[in-house]
Amino acid sequence: MDADLAPPELRDFVPTIGAVVTLLGAGIAFVMALGAILIAANASEANGFVSFIYNFAGSMSLGMFKRIDGFVTFSGGAAATRDGLFNWGFGALVWLGIGYGLGWAIRTYGPRLIDDLPGSHRV
Repeated sequence: MDADLAPPELRDFVPTIGAVVTLLGAGIAFVMALGAILIAANASEANGFVSFIYNFAGSMSLGMFKRIDGFVTFSGGAAATRDGLFNWGFGALVWLGIGYGLGWAIRTYGPRLIDDLPGSHRV
């Protein structure tokens, strides 16, 4: 082992963290996309599963991609459906980008950052 590198166990764990972050972003994107599909299908909020998806997707909307009065606001007939479909669909794409971008950054730069931590150098 090189004297200037962190232990291999620690360096080998970094890609796993990056993969978990990517999967977390993809999972949130999936729930938001499912919520958008349920909005388009006019699913009843009285259903427990639909209510859970709506609440979860609403809490992950980052305040910008709200179901009503979000990033884009439509007018006219079925405006609420179009608002929810567009905003949560776009929010899902944003979460995919966030998850992939952070996961890539962790996998790419994480090992180098670990090597620069105090105490990671062996003598």
